[in-house]
Amino acid sequence: MICVLLQVIFFDHFHVMGYGAPLIYILFLLDYRSNDNVISSMLWGTLLGLFVDMFHDSIGVNMMAMVFMVFIRGKIFDMFVRNRKLNDEYTLDFSSLGINIYTQILVIITFLYCVCLSWLEDITFKYFLQFLLKVVTGTFSTTALVLFYNFLRYYRRGR
Repeated sequence: MICVLLQVIFFDHFHVMGYGAPLIYILFLLDYRSNDNVISSMLWGTLLGLFVDMFHDSIGVNMMAMVFMVFIRGKIFDMFVRNRKLNDEYTLDFSSLGINIYTQILVIITFLYCVCLSWLEDITFKYFLQFLLKVVTGTFSTTALVLFYNFLRYYRRGR
């Protein structure tokens, strides 16, 4: 829940004219271990989405997008890394996956999350260029922030 507080207090104010705010709170679900059951993962996604919705004063938009992200996370991981599953668990970490595969998985998951979140906020494609700009800038800023966090965490361990 520290990620949600950091998002509300600090990272919501990093944007250019309303576009490109990094979504730091998705770090929690990206780093969440997969060996837990689906119900537990969906519950954590629901709770995290509700906390974000409380602070952003939205009505279930973040919760629905978070549950969608939890749902597709394993399927996208399986699409890229089929033979590396050990004991039916995985972690999204670039030290074990490699930087290329990790970045591809991260970009796809973040892009789909931003598409889902932006579409649920507006429920229309009337202003498609604004929608596309919001999705692309949100994906780029979130991906850059998550990669920076993982680089710091990786090099802090001394590897």
